Amino acid sequence: MLTETEREPQPAPPAALGNLPARLTSFVGREADIAAIGADLAAARLVTLLGPGGAGKTRLSQEAAEAVRHTARDGCGWPNWRPWTTRTPYRRPC
Repeated sequence: MLTETEREPQPAPPAALGNLPARLTSFVGREADIAAIGADLAAARLVTLLGPGGAGKTRLSQEAAEAVRHTARDGCGWPNWRPWTTRTPYRRPC
């Protein structure tokens, strides 16, 4: 029998599928936009957000992906842009 100070270990929560980045700040508003993106994602696997720089497209896409993550069998993926943003020049193979 366990005492008050001893507790059975709790199972770890299931790991979230996908590779979405951690959210470091809160996100307020734009629920209608998130719902619209969710509806678009229900109809297509890829949705493109357009708008001027600084409008919040990246953050909105993160929130929308987080909102629909549970509906995707393999989770939601986040692209790795690093290979395209390096300053190393492209070298053609010999």
